[in-house]
Amino acid sequence: MLVAGASLCLGHVLDASASNIQVDYTGQIGAGNVKFNLAGDGTGQRSTDAGLFTFHEDWNTSGLDPLGTNSIYAFCIQLEQTVGGNNVQYTIGDLKDGRTPDLDGRGTLGADRAKRIDMLFNLAFTNGIIDPAAGSTVLQAVQIAIWEIAYEAGNATLNLGNGTIDFVSSANSDAAINYINSQGWLGTINSTNLATYQPTLFLWSMNNRSNQDFVVQTVPGGDTGEVPEPGTMALSGLALVGLALLRRRKASA
Repeated sequence: MLVAGASLCLGHVLDASASNIQVDYTGQIGAGNVKFNLAGDGTGQRSTDAGLFTFHEDWNTSGLDPLGTNSIYAFCIQLEQTVGGNNVQYTIGDLKDGRTPDLDGRGTLGADRAKRIDMLFNLAFTNGIIDPAAGSTVLQAVQIAIWEIAYEAGNATLNLGNGTIDFVSSANSDAAINYINSQGWLGTINSTNLATYQPTLFLWSMNNRSNQDFVVQTVPGGDTGEVPEPGTMALSGLALVGLALLRRRKASA
C-alpha cells in the first residue's frame, strides 16, 4: 500500500444508496510488514503493511452522516493502491459494491465476498465490532484475511498459502498468519453456506476510483449512527407523509 497526499476532486453526486464524504487520512494502528506473491503476475515476492487505517471525516453530502465525525476505522480492500492524504472524497456504499483488486477485471466485491467479510468480523471481534485496541497481531490478521477474501473468487476456497494470492512466511508476518490459522477463521468461512448466510453487521465500502478502497463500519446506537438502507429511507418518508396527512385531517375536522 502506498500513502500519498494527493487529493481527488469529485462531483457531489448523491443517490438513495450512497453518500459522498470528504476525509483526512490520520494514520495506521498496529501496522506490520507482510510479504506476498500474486499468482501469475511474474513479479515475484513483494511486501506491504497490514493494519487498521484511521481517517477523520470533514463533511458529507447526504445529511445521513454515515460514518460520524469522529475517527473512522477502516481496512484496505486492495493490496497495492495509493492511500489518499487530506481532503479526499469517497463514496460510501454497500460493501458488495467495493472494488475488487484489478487482476482480471472482476469489478465489484459482490455479495459472496461481502458475506465472507461479515463472517470474518464476527469471528475476529467481540460482537463483530472493529476494535482498535485488539492488538497488532489481530488487526494485521484481519487485514490479511480481507485481502485473501478480496483476491479470490467469491466462492473459492480460502487458503493463505494457495490461490490467487499467497502470503509468504516472514519474521514480520508469521504472528498474524499463525493467528488466522490457529483461530480457524478461514476454515469456518469456507464451511459456511453463502446462500443461506445473512449478514449481521453494518459494513460498508468507502470507494475512490483513484485511491485505495476500504471496509468501514457503522454501529447502530453508537457515536457513528446507522446508515439507513434505501428501502428503510423510503418507508420512513412514507410514514412522515402519512403523519402529515393525518394531522391535516384532524385539523380540518
